[in-house]
Amino acid sequence: MANSTEELKWYQKKITIYLFLFFLFPIGVILLWNSDILTKKAKWISTAIFAILFVFIVTNNDPKSNKSKEDTSVQTEPSNTSKIDTSLSAQLDREIISLKNVDFSQYRKDQTSMVIGVVLFKTYANLIKEAYNSKDSENIRKAKLIEGKVKALQIKEFPKLRMAYYDNIQHGMWEQDIDVKISGKSNQNLEFVGAIFASNKNKQEAMNMAREIIENLRFKRVIFKWYKDEDEYTYYDLKTPIDSKIE
Repeated sequence: MANSTEELKWYQKKITIYLFLFFLFPIGVILLWNSDILTKKAKWISTAIFAILFVFIVTNNDPKSNKSKEDTSVQTEPSNTSKIDTSLSAQLDREIISLKNVDFSQYRKDQTSMVIGVVLFKTYANLIKEAYNSKDSENIRKAKLIEGKVKALQIKEFPKLRMAYYDNIQHGMWEQDIDVKISGKSNQNLEFVGAIFASNKNKQEAMNMAREIIENLRFKRVIFKWYKDEDEYTYYDLKTPIDSKIE
């Protein structure tokens, strides 16, 4: 175990990756997803936690937000609940503005950026939930506005993310003598065709390897065939949410 740890390069070590996640989040995410230090589930959890922390730090370092807090402190010392609502309200305002011109093409470049895109949607979901739980009428009004924009964005972007995933894996699969096809409404079906899938074990292993990102991209069906015109083939129907659902 000690030998394998010594063989790791400095940017592959857990402490380095966590430092990058904290101070340079985008680079940290890339290092995290290209490493083997954590399971896929742990990677998703770490990405989500640091994404929320990153958004919190950025929004609370905004000069206008700080000035507003200083002006408020001169007038009176608000209660703890008021401080939380004010911070949340400012964050909601910033997200409303950012959603007007959000460019999601940057999240379709490779599988790492796709993961960040999915995490961004989860971050929006957490923010909306927090606003509703605040029970502040103004926060709830803003949350409803963000909710509508995020739903529209998800309906638009998830099909593109699925197509980007298909484009991303196509060449690699071709090198393994596997053909890949994408079909269905909103690009929700994925099909793999190759002699390797004559074995049920290989089908199951392939599905297990790809399941996490396929489910997060909200594919509905994955098909495995060992030749193109096979009449009886294996498919997996996935109980993924519709693209408009925020969660």
